[in-house]
Amino acid sequence: MKTKYASLLLLAIAFSATTYAQEYYRTFSGDIVISLTNRDSTVMLVSHKLLVSLDYETSKISLKVPLETFRTGIDSFDTRLNGVRNMDLEFTGKLGITINSRRFDPQRYNMEGVITSATVPVSVRGNGSMTCIPAGDKLTPACTLLLSMETTLSALHLSDLFPTAKEEVRIDLRQSVLEKQTN
Repeated sequence: MKTKYASLLLLAIAFSATTYAQEYYRTFSGDIVISLTNRDSTVMLVSHKLLVSLDYETSKISLKVPLETFRTGIDSFDTRLNGVRNMDLEFTGKLGITINSRRFDPQRYNMEGVITSATVPVSVRGNGSMTCIPAGDKLTPACTLLLSMETTLSALHLSDLFPTAKEEVRIDLRQSVLEKQTN
């Protein structure tokens, strides 16, 4: 009799643990672009090494990308960026929507968060959209996340690398497909 109760208790614990499990989605090679104005030219810093994590239940998002992975196509800037070791652009925030992965039209949102890689965390706001598509197995949809936010070179620790650039920059995260994270 004790064995039956113990088995039922373990089954109930296992069921409740799976019932409340959150669904995290992420991509390891998303695309990110930082656009800045240097003198009269627009310079685009591009990286394909973006890590995006998204909790579909709470709409919390985090981004991380090593600064040394950015490239501009301009040798002098790329050499400077390559020399920035062990520094990441990090962001944590929350999308202003409840994500519905079964909805296949664009889900537009506003977003607030903090760039946490700065010496003093810097608040930022942005906007974007998320579009989900049914996956081949019909069980785990993948979503495309588009996000834009504005901040400063100082907040990104890039002022020294681009001393003649304007302080304002724009960050765009483009078409990062988020797939269900397996634990």
